[in-house]
Amino acid sequence: MTDYLPIEPDATSLELDPVGYMATVLYRAKAWLQEAQNIDDVRSATAIAVGFESVIREKKMANDAQMAATEVVRRCDRRVGELVRARQEEGTVRPPKDIPARDGRTHGYDPLPAPAEFFSTHKEQTDSYILAGAGDEEFDQAIEEAKAEGNLSRANLVRKVKGEMLEDQRAARHKPGGSKFFNAVIEEAEAVMKAAAENPEAFGDLDERADRSGGVKGARLDDKRAVNRQPLADQFFNAVYDLTKAAERVGRLAADDRFDQNSNSIAARHCGDLIRVRDALEGIINRLESA
Repeated sequence: MTDYLPIEPDATSLELDPVGYMATVLYRAKAWLQEAQNIDDVRSATAIAVGFESVIREKKMANDAQMAATEVVRRCDRRVGELVRARQEEGTVRPPKDIPARDGRTHGYDPLPAPAEFFSTHKEQTDSYILAGAGDEEFDQAIEEAKAEGNLSRANLVRKVKGEMLEDQRAARHKPGGSKFFNAVIEEAEAVMKAAAENPEAFGDLDERADRSGGVKGARLDDKRAVNRQPLADQFFNAVYDLTKAAERVGRLAADDRFDQNSNSIAARHCGDLIRVRDALEGIINRLESA
């Protein structure tokens, strides 16, 4: 049995029953990859699976056999991404640029291996990270959709995984481990929308005059329910102030010269959050413009 895949490459079995043989390879490889901890072993498994692909293609064997071989390759791509990121977290692979290692070493003279050493190209590294960022169910669903289309290319799978991530981010307001920054922005925006819905007259009666302390004077709330509550004008002023600062910070990050290089991974993690922020703010702006 090979060290890299839990099955011996068997040309005879592959020739006699390519679909059945590759189904067995895929089944065993999926279980093995869940436990695999050695990055080089997984990369070697990728090479073996690519070899299967080539033989099946050259001999014009059944398409299902080739799809199974390609699926093994895609699952190996994902596992390499998972392992490299895990090694970065534990401090045995160099962390992302400009982020110090856990022992205080900086990127400039860190003797640890760089993440790029485990990938052929930067694009492969980015794609593997995106695949690694998907949950098991998301990844499996993307695999099934790509197989139904007859296109298990890495680019197609990455597009589907990114789509699943964006849908999850739109649906989950407070996903565990998600973006605390954008959730906080959404909370501010939704709080203002709720207050406006409860007391729409207040939006037409605000006489906002900011004092030196940053407060707002002159807000008149006629709704008796607002007694003992912070004036809506004050809440709105503070929320907009914080939101403006946050937006300026995001703008500065987008102007960073590394933005284009990292845009795929940033989009996978944050595009859905930004869309939710935009949609929430559009609703508020529309109400204010019609006041």
